[in-house]
Amino acid sequence: MPRAAALAVVALAAAGTVAACGRDGRPARAARPAGSPPLLAGVWDATFSLDVPPLGYDSAALRQAAQGRVRGRFAFMPNHYLPASVATGVGLPAAPTLYGTYDVDFRPFGFDPRNGDRVPDVVGVAPGGPSAAGGAAADSVTLLLSPSNDRAQVLLAGTVRGDSVVGTWHLQSAGRGGPTAVGHFVLVAPAAGRAASTPAPRAGLAARAP
Repeated sequence: MPRAAALAVVALAAAGTVAACGRDGRPARAARPAGSPPLLAGVWDATFSLDVPPLGYDSAALRQAAQGRVRGRFAFMPNHYLPASVATGVGLPAAPTLYGTYDVDFRPFGFDPRNGDRVPDVVGVAPGGPSAAGGAAADSVTLLLSPSNDRAQVLLAGTVRGDSVVGTWHLQSAGRGGPTAVGHFVLVAPAAGRAASTPAPRAGLAARAP
């Protein structure tokens, strides 16, 4: 498949992931109560895969170098500071509900959105939160990595699936009219994984006083 066609297919898939219900056919979630914390507040483990590499890079070589995956972590806080006008400036679908930082090294995929010696920042829209005011589907999540980096920005668009967020990402480079690299991602709350693997306390053991 030609590169332009592949990019178009993945871009359409990203739009459908955000706007429609999940792949399992379940309807979109009901809107969360106004003023509730954004669903992504806290720390999340992240896994990224590469579908289409940046222009000028060999797909097979990059996938082999990255072993098919790049992993890292995000930390989000509710947005009580950034104004709604930020959404227009960075291309978010609605006023930001959260911001934070990320620890993900994309260099095995052939690019790096981190902006020099600045703290790697992320701003986004998730269900609920102090700034939530329509403009995005009730179960959709949009995240922009390093919004102040004019050379390269990574946009994540996904949907909530229980304790995870699943979707697509694309790299937008300055001076190019469309995405220059695309792939898929999964965010998982670490607490959910620990809860599933932690054994229940044995009966008969009294809890210790703090």
